[in-house]
Amino acid sequence: MAELHIVLPMAGRAVRFKSQAIEKPKPMISIDDRSMFEWSIGALEPLVYSPDLDVKVSAVIREDDDRRFGLTGFLRERFARLQIQKISNSESPVESCLAASDSVSSTSALLIVDCDFIFAARSFVAAISQPLKLQSENIFGMNIFFQSQARAYSYVRCEGDRVVEFAEKNPISEAAIAGAYYFREAGPFFKTCKRVLSTNSGSESYVSHVCQRLLTEGYNFRAIEVDSFESFGTPEELRRAGRRFA
Repeated sequence: MAELHIVLPMAGRAVRFKSQAIEKPKPMISIDDRSMFEWSIGALEPLVYSPDLDVKVSAVIREDDDRRFGLTGFLRERFARLQIQKISNSESPVESCLAASDSVSSTSALLIVDCDFIFAARSFVAAISQPLKLQSENIFGMNIFFQSQARAYSYVRCEGDRVVEFAEKNPISEAAIAGAYYFREAGPFFKTCKRVLSTNSGSESYVSHVCQRLLTEGYNFRAIEVDSFESFGTPEELRRAGRRFA
């Protein structure tokens, strides 16, 4: 059975929510009476409970959030299988991802999912469940996208379904990444994270930067459009969607 390790980076500072006097970490924020974490893990159920995959799930959280809010207990009450890695400080999404590297086998497939996005993408789930087919097609990574040109998101530019460029907060196309990044093997991803952090010193490093580096080194990526998508990333997005949050 194919292995898949899902990593949920949750070590961000949630600055925009704190500006609205919401001090608790993002995964604990209630959206329509359901926590952001429950929305996120619910969207992943087709993969988490897939009969074709041996799935592990890890979350990366801030030590301070755990100390102040009991985040570990909160998360495990809602998903008992969750592995948790704690980080004292994270200046970028890539640092958060790298904090999970010791718990992930280098040969396991890896799925990085932002906890403030929810999506449905049946073709994406089906492809992840067939890693040997991806290998035969020489596909190393996959992303899902939705239509947008807002500068808040990461983007892919494609020729057909093949990605030819990644960009961060720069709409090089109308294909905005929906917060999910799949890699057929974790090892090359984590090695490239370290290289990106060493060259991006002083600037924030995103997973799209890692993908772009892998792309230039000859790794092939496929992009798949989502069936449905919603972002919970900022108070403004939740208000526009008519969501209640606290």
